[in-house]
Amino acid sequence: MDRRSDSQAPAIFPASESGTRGIPAWKVRRPHLHIPTRSVRADGPLEGWRQHARAFALALPDDAVFSHATAALIWGIPLPRRIEREPVLDVMRARGRPPLVRSGVRSHNGAELRLLVERDGLNVTSAADTWVDLAAPWLGLTVEELVVAGDAACELIAPTRWETEEVHPTLRPGEKGWLTDPALGGIAHLWRAMARRRRHKGKAQLLEALPLMRPRVWSPMETRSRLLVTRAGLPEPLLNAWVRGPDGEEILKGDLTWRRQRTVGEFQGAPHAGLDARGKDSAKRGLAEAAGWRVVEIFKADIFESWRRTELIRRLAIHIGVSLDQISPFDGW
Repeated sequence: MDRRSDSQAPAIFPASESGTRGIPAWKVRRPHLHIPTRSVRADGPLEGWRQHARAFALALPDDAVFSHATAALIWGIPLPRRIEREPVLDVMRARGRPPLVRSGVRSHNGAELRLLVERDGLNVTSAADTWVDLAAPWLGLTVEELVVAGDAACELIAPTRWETEEVHPTLRPGEKGWLTDPALGGIAHLWRAMARRRRHKGKAQLLEALPLMRPRVWSPMETRSRLLVTRAGLPEPLLNAWVRGPDGEEILKGDLTWRRQRTVGEFQGAPHAGLDARGKDSAKRGLAEAAGWRVVEIFKADIFESWRRTELIRRLAIHIGVSLDQISPFDGW
């Protein structure tokens, strides 16, 4: 993953502009200048996909856009590490245009079928079209990975994180009018993007992933936690919902919240590792428990390790009031 800020990045420029930067033309090929791709120079080594994308953008035709995995990374849509680390950029042009033959580029066609926008100064396919493209069989994403990416794309299209009003879906997948629910605007947007593709080899996976996606998801691990508990047969929780005290005061926002059962599942990831953050979390948990709520902490190992998944589901089932006999078979049970 590219973690270096743009302010720390080396200067990237077309080789034809070297003279304007005080670099004589005869020095353009000197070793102290790096060559990310032909006709582009940098005054230092490039790190990560973002810097390489910016470099390649200077050499691409005006009608070329970043697509597939590269567009997802530019949008901030989470992808598996195996794809993030791949040193190839996905670039797309319209059908009928010659393919891009350049080392480090994977060329695609069909740009005329997608909405094209600018993101962080780079030309990319829209968030919805990018999600549809992630189902391309050669990328090898699983249905769960498409749900993780889809939840993130929905939040990009219809942001909920900074809204003052807490809106949750009132309809469930399969119910009449499901995609007309105002809370599901982002998912409906993805549905329309998929429907515009009459022939798409990954469509079966997209159709399987769409009913599993939800709004108000703010991290990949929230998606994975929700999928785990619902697949095990527990009631579907509210997502990022306020936990309130007896006088209606806001105590904390629960990642997974079962209000009727007064139970919260809180994922504890890397941002919570600092002592200050842990102290604040502990104080909020104490207030919630004093108000009659049960707070179950969820850690990464609870999602990815078989025996930990089993124990997490047991704890949640007991708090929610679901008999262990009612738990659906799932990996780890």
